[in-house]
Amino acid sequence: MLNKGTALVTGASRGIGRAIALALAEEGFDLAALALGDAQELAALETEVRALGRRCMTLEADIGERAAHAGIVARVRDALASIAC
Repeated sequence: MLNKGTALVTGASRGIGRAIALALAEEGFDLAALALGDAQELAALETEVRALGRRCMTLEADIGERAAHAGIVARVRDALASIAC
């Protein structure tokens, strides 16, 4: 499967965010999966994404803190390359 880039998904530990993350992985995207305070759920998602043959990094992050945005994006770029727009 071709790599279509890296997608950053917030709220990825459950619900709609998790469904979006898995759909993107199935379509060929590597993932940066973010959620706040759901380490176990993020770990389970990472396992599922890697089983699909995609790279995945997880971060417990509060995107409500605007000052943290640049740091989050930099960590994702360092680990997985650029983020698809």
